[in-house]
Amino acid sequence: MPTPLHLSDEEMDVLLELARPIDQRQRDQFLHEVAAELEAAAVQTGIGPGPGQVHRVGRVVQRRFFDPPELGESKYRRP
Repeated sequence: MPTPLHLSDEEMDVLLELARPIDQRQRDQFLHEVAAELEAAAVQTGIGPGPGQVHRVGRVVQRRFFDPPELGESKYRRP
């Protein structure tokens, strides 16, 4: 049985900051997917994640969940 993933306060801050732009209804799934990828990497390497790895993995997973807002017409838009 794999050991649970333990993140430092700094690593959690990084992860929560990456979760901010994601729709609230999808944040839980985002966090689960990041945790799964970090656990898989830890099994392969035998070492736990650091802040840099949490950020890299989080950014990759964030791209799957981030849905940028559609911007309407702007009065400053060029013809």
